[in-house]
Amino acid sequence: MKRQWNKAAAALLAAVMLVFSCPIPALAQEETVHIRTVQDLQAFAKSCTLDSWSRGKTAVLEADLDLTGVSFSGIPTFGGMFDGGGHTISGLSLTGDGSTQGLFRSVQKGAVVQDLRVEGTVSPTGTRDIVGGVAGRNQGTLLRCSFSGTVRGGTDAGGVAGKNEAGGELTGCTFAGSLSGELHAGGVVGQNLGSAVECVNLGSVNTTQLEEEATAQTVLEENSVTDAAADLSGWTDVGGVAGYSAGILQNCRNEGSVGYPHIGYNVGGVAGRQSGLLDGCTNSGSVQGRKDVGGIVGQLEPEVTLLYSQTFLQKLGDELSTLQTKTDALLNDAGNVSHDLSARLSALSDQTDSARRAADALSGAAADWADEGTGQLNDLSARVSRALNLLDPALADADDQLHTLSQAAGKLSDAMDEAERLGRLTGKSLESARTALRDLETALEKTRAALKDVQTAAQELRASLGNLSEMKKSAEKLLTACETLNTTVTGGLQTSAAALRKALDEAQVAVNGTDDLAAALGSAADDLARALSGLANSSESLHSAAQELTSGPSLHIPALNGNVTQKDDDLNEALSSLTQAANDLNTAASGSSDSLLGDLRDINQQMGVIASLIQDEGSRQANAQDHYEDVSDRETLRSQSAGRVSACRNTGAVEGDLNTAGIAGSMAVDLEFDPEDDLTQEGDRSVSFLIQTMAAVFDCVNEGSVTVKKDCAGGIVGLMDLGMADSCQSYGDVKSTGGSYAGGIAGDAAGAIRSCWSRCTVTGKHSVGGITGRGAVLTDCRSAAQAHGDAKTGSVAGELMEDGTASGCLYAEGLTAAIDGVSYAGQAEPIAFSDLCALPDAPENFSNLTLTFTDGESVVATLTVPYGGALDSLPEIPAREGCSASWPALDYSCITASRTIEAVYTPYRSALSDGSEPAQILAEGRFGTAAKLSAVSEESAWQDTAGASHTGTVWTVTVTDPELGVSSRTLHYRLPEDGSRWQLWVRGADGWQKQDFTIDGSYLLFTADGEETTFCVLPGTFPVLPVVIAAGAALVVLAAGILLLRRHRRRAAH
Repeated sequence: MKRQWNKAAAALLAAVMLVFSCPIPALAQEETVHIRTVQDLQAFAKSCTLDSWSRGKTAVLEADLDLTGVSFSGIPTFGGMFDGGGHTISGLSLTGDGSTQGLFRSVQKGAVVQDLRVEGTVSPTGTRDIVGGVAGRNQGTLLRCSFSGTVRGGTDAGGVAGKNEAGGELTGCTFAGSLSGELHAGGVVGQNLGSAVECVNLGSVNTTQLEEEATAQTVLEENSVTDAAADLSGWTDVGGVAGYSAGILQNCRNEGSVGYPHIGYNVGGVAGRQSGLLDGCTNSGSVQGRKDVGGIVGQLEPEVTLLYSQTFLQKLGDELSTLQTKTDALLNDAGNVSHDLSARLSALSDQTDSARRAADALSGAAADWADEGTGQLNDLSARVSRALNLLDPALADADDQLHTLSQAAGKLSDAMDEAERLGRLTGKSLESARTALRDLETALEKTRAALKDVQTAAQELRASLGNLSEMKKSAEKLLTACETLNTTVTGGLQTSAAALRKALDEAQVAVNGTDDLAAALGSAADDLARALSGLANSSESLHSAAQELTSGPSLHIPALNGNVTQKDDDLNEALSSLTQAANDLNTAASGSSDSLLGDLRDINQQMGVIASLIQDEGSRQANAQDHYEDVSDRETLRSQSAGRVSACRNTGAVEGDLNTAGIAGSMAVDLEFDPEDDLTQEGDRSVSFLIQTMAAVFDCVNEGSVTVKKDCAGGIVGLMDLGMADSCQSYGDVKSTGGSYAGGIAGDAAGAIRSCWSRCTVTGKHSVGGITGRGAVLTDCRSAAQAHGDAKTGSVAGELMEDGTASGCLYAEGLTAAIDGVSYAGQAEPIAFSDLCALPDAPENFSNLTLTFTDGESVVATLTVPYGGALDSLPEIPAREGCSASWPALDYSCITASRTIEAVYTPYRSALSDGSEPAQILAEGRFGTAAKLSAVSEESAWQDTAGASHTGTVWTVTVTDPELGVSSRTLHYRLPEDGSRWQLWVRGADGWQKQDFTIDGSYLLFTADGEETTFCVLPGTFPVLPVVIAAGAALVVLAAGILLLRRHRRRAAH
């Protein structure tokens, strides 16, 4: 951060407090513009096309205005006072081409816009570089302004302001709605270089656009996560309040959702990337991203200071000046010496002066060369960092596709084994398929080796950041490895796969059928094709990224030729001449008076100093490299005005793939952006320098859960390359689902952790600790955290780094021993939990746990329980139509962590079964989740209400439903055989009685009430009497018909 900003931070904060109480300046009547209609606003906007027109004027909005359907392209520039009077401008629609867009495209330095509400859509096309709801670019003050609606931009997209310049102020501003951007996207401000105080985001950031524009194939399928990350790698610096902040964020709040699963870099609940001062901010919204994801900030960058050192050339110049002084002294003493000696002394003086000038010239040229080289180095580092962001997901995807290919090959081998065993695949078809499969497996091994070379080259490239020559070598090596991988995939692997596909097609014909065996062969072949296609795409992505890296504009540290080389040659020549002149002088002066000997000895000694200096410099490396020194633990932490996150609280759930935490996802130097803007210079300009970094997270509290797919999960910081965490508290559970380095405070910490308290559950593969998974310096930390991992677990730390230290740390006895299962006296040792809570500096919340019960939409109850305490009863759950509800089945008898507990709503069941296959008894109705049906049967004899005796199978069906109780239901009884007649008898309070029923397929259906129903189904009796009567009637009708027919014939005969 720039030095002048550091000096002005306190003054800016004081000014913010004054802003709230400042009245609108009273101006002359002619300087006030009254805006009452849409036409007034259009005329006002037209006048503001001239930057100076609005300066000194006050514009007063005196009514709500609706711009729906109105041609309005915003207010170009404003330099006066705009008083919104609490009124609303609605219907704003800025959707045309544009770069800097907002209701006010630009608010000038010294201008004020206050008490204004804006509603609408700001979603321009074109470059969309700086986009905000109220203002695109702000250099003045936005006071109590709000925007509600949709904002979409590219770089610097903010709900209220796109870019808040240094000196700009946002105070009491609010955003509600939906915002999306690609770089520097924030709910209130995209990029903040000034101050944002008491600002609130209620909207979603980078969620809706992805849902609308990304396909299910690239986002929702787990196997395509890395593809989506590669496609949207530009989603960087995304925050609930600010996308990127190098200024001040004070007492701001985010309540909206931020980010999307597995997508985006530097994603934070308050700020995506932060290098300034962030204090007193809170987040309660969910935060999701891919890498460097935090509940408060995604990435915390340090305050960086360049400490220039006196270099060889400067020292040489000083020593040459000393030599010239001694030579001049000798000349003064040589007035009476021979003309020859005087001439030689003059020559020595001239040569000394020439050498000094040559050294000065070389020093300046070398410094210019270093400045240019540093810029080149930063540019290349940025390009390398962007390429690595593209390479990481492609590498992960390629590895997954190789694994899928191996599985497909295994399925094919198993299917061929089965076909051979059954005699369905023999002879030439079998031999061709086996040969093709072996060739594929060989190609797979070559591909694995090629992918490993790419992974190794990528790691070397990442390690080389900051070293130009090594970066160039590593980039070239990476390109070669990617080309080899691409050739291996598109050549050998695809050729082998094509041969195998042909052999499989023949094999499917040979097995002669469409049964399970043929289907298995076809399925395995399809899996193989899909995985191969995915691998080819990943390989091409890797190759393209490597090509982009190496084919960009040529970057190089300027060679030491031309101006620098010439001046180096001049210096060497001058030094040689100087040495020769000194030798000549010694020879000529050998017979001179003793008065000159003392001066000559001084000159010789000084020449020795210069020679030693040159020799020492020659022993150093030819190319000096910059280096970092973390001084975070050496400064007074609370005086830092940059690289700081303090007094912040997160309660939202945080999810990411890598480097994810409740407060800061990572604390590191981001090489993707030029660090010069943030450097503070001390000392004279020089070729070599030391980079000092300071970063601090202190007095912060995390209560939200943290879930990480891979490595570096922390309650406070995920990856801590540098800096210090001090006096922080962690209460939310931390989990790495598939990786390692998980800690209650920090996942992987090369910085210092001091006086931090952790009480949560931490889970990971290895290097899992209550304070840190892996740490360097742990001092006076306290842990009541439960650490669960496969290896290297401890209540304080999973492991310490080489030369790492722990001192004064305590953990609650009964938990896993301190560091990798071992406790150390005076360093990390156990103590009773009650004694831990009784320590003078114990936080109040450490011994009290908070359980927040929600129904998924709102908070039902918040209960405070002492550590290890129990809940006697749970809150009543709000009813939801058509569902049963319950709290999760947790151990409420021993509460050891704060957490948010969400009610589980389960749709009611419509059927119960007796559990047999097929079901003998079914009950149809409306049942709770705990409802049960039981059925028993026995052969029994009984009498009906008429006294008739019956014998048959008597069923007793019992239905219990503790949640809904028992009401009317339909019982289904599976009949023993089809097509017969049946009788249904049900035993009631009055005895056995017949009951009506229906038949549905194989089941007899009837209505039952009450918990228990006893019934018997008997074969129906044949109805003899009705049949006899019907038959008799039929005979009578037939006889009558015959008689009538005979009469008719007789009449006809007569």
